[in-house]
Amino acid sequence: MMKRSALVIALSSITVAAVMGNAYATDRTELHTARHILARAGRRAVSVWDSVYTAEQAKRGEAIYQKTCSRCHMATLVGANDSPPLAGREFLANWNHSTVAELHDKVLTTMPSDSAGTLNRQQVTDVLTYLFSFNGFPAGKAELSSDAEALKAIRIEASKPEGKPQETHAPWPPVATFSILAYDSRTGEVGGAVQSRVFSVGNGVLWAEAGVGAAATQAIVDVGYGPSAIELLRKGVAPDSVIKQVWDADPDPRPQDWPKEGRQFAVIDAKGTVAAYTGPKATVWAGNKPCAAQGAFCTAQGNILAGAAVVDSMVAAFERTEGELSLRLLAALEAGQLAGGDKRGMQSAAMLIVKKDGGVWLHNDTVLRLQVDDNPEPIKELRRLVEKAVAQRRR
Repeated sequence: MMKRSALVIALSSITVAAVMGNAYATDRTELHTARHILARAGRRAVSVWDSVYTAEQAKRGEAIYQKTCSRCHMATLVGANDSPPLAGREFLANWNHSTVAELHDKVLTTMPSDSAGTLNRQQVTDVLTYLFSFNGFPAGKAELSSDAEALKAIRIEASKPEGKPQETHAPWPPVATFSILAYDSRTGEVGGAVQSRVFSVGNGVLWAEAGVGAAATQAIVDVGYGPSAIELLRKGVAPDSVIKQVWDADPDPRPQDWPKEGRQFAVIDAKGTVAAYTGPKATVWAGNKPCAAQGAFCTAQGNILAGAAVVDSMVAAFERTEGELSLRLLAALEAGQLAGGDKRGMQSAAMLIVKKDGGVWLHNDTVLRLQVDDNPEPIKELRRLVEKAVAQRRR
């Protein structure tokens, strides 16, 4: 009898232990991960370069980020207004040598800005792994624990230690900008102008060839769109077909963070016919608008803008401004900025205008090629350069 009672008690103990084991399996797994990280930290310093999260965890974090954080920090983590970027040099400089716990606490207590504290510790942890993935820190086989002590043991290091793997991509800020392409039927000049909150926006956005046309490639930009468009225009392909052929030929090599659906692309030919494409994944507000007035040939486009009023104002200013093409393009940029412009501010501007033998000296098709690469008021500086160029041409 005693033996039977002992057996029943033993079996009951095993059953209870099994139930408790199932109930706390998740906690034990997380505790094991946390202890593993702390053990590694006891041997040597652990950093975000040590594959401290999984790719699946980063995917969960991306979904949370896009739902709760992207309206302030943008879908591509570039930041806007008072919301700092969460990718790239500025983000890494801000958090270099900090612990993951410090970043975790910051996000936990301040994001989302309109409902801070609504994300739990695990959700914040998952969001951080998405930030790590986007910034090029490698994924591993174990998930990042939300345990506070474990997070304190991991440091954020901007520079990759020698011999450490890195994700195959590096984050680029999208070319958040507003631009205009136009044709002057009076002179035969064709070209464009652009302004953006990036350094040296003229380095890749504007493309033009005398007697052929011009192109602007921006947003989740593929600079190759520019020369490809010029080549097709040179063959006599219509602008709308140029847009389709170039976009269809895009192999979309980085769909996870640089998708072709985020491209923004505009084309104008040597007769003033225009076409433009704004992808559904271009960061809002994004869109394009052509000129509609009689005798006006232009298309204005932009992304990460204050709203549709930016491109509307650009077109209206171009249509009502008289004189040199350069001055009309400049007026369009000024109007776009007055309407709100790039939500993140101003940094650089550029203008490119071409015409067969229209430039200074012999056999020069470049009427104007101006770049303001880094200036708190780039459009103002561009106006100074344009007016100087116009004055010289009128001599």
